[in-house]
Amino acid sequence: MTFYLVKAKVKNNIFKLHQEMESGKIKKLIPYGNSLHNSLQHAKKDDKD
Repeated sequence: MTFYLVKAKVKNNIFKLHQEMESGKIKKLIPYGNSLHNSLQHAKKDDKD
């Protein structure tokens, strides 16, 4: 199984992203919404960068 490590910087609208995840809006996106939702749920914060 392959795993990808992706890094991103958080923008100011992180609260909006959280709201969209809670409402299920991201999960409904076609074709990768479910995978994206699961990835965001398991994302970790890296304080090094």
